[in-house]
Amino acid sequence: MKVNSVENSSIALKSRFVPNKLLEDSFNRAYDSSDRLFLQSVKAILNDGKNDVFELVKIQSRIDLKQNGKTIDDNKYFTNYYGDVGCELISKYVNKILGNYNIFCGKYQNLTADEKNIIREKVDVIKMYSEQLGSANDYIDYVQKELNNIKTIIDENARTELQKLKQNIFGRK
Repeated sequence: MKVNSVENSSIALKSRFVPNKLLEDSFNRAYDSSDRLFLQSVKAILNDGKNDVFELVKIQSRIDLKQNGKTIDDNKYFTNYYGDVGCELISKYVNKILGNYNIFCGKYQNLTADEKNIIREKVDVIKMYSEQLGSANDYIDYVQKELNNIKTIIDENARTELQKLKQNIFGRK
């Protein structure tokens, strides 16, 4: 008796976002401000191992985040002119579900391993300045310059990652 081999195809469960204007606006605003929290929140949802569908929906004067067609009850925000409601809803949802994100943390806190890796060289330069503190006349200026460089690197990385995620979700360049 001849038995055909059985193909073992694994199914990777991933949640996804419904691409729409509200989500695109959120990505654009997050890109403009190098919003690392939004970036990490979207990544957390996309890699959660579930098969959920998330959508930002505008209903009259408010924006809701829906999960599998159901509004997440406590995540209803009225539109405003001072922030991006979509970014806030997604980040707040991830904070509630995972409990390990602090939405009120500073912009450069809680660096990922990848972020730490890309700034390692600049951190080493600061260490070098610190070791030579006695001989450096402009120590504070040197360190401030390197800290500004680190912030720039982190911001550029966030924008690059946001652009990649946006292309992945919207399927265009």
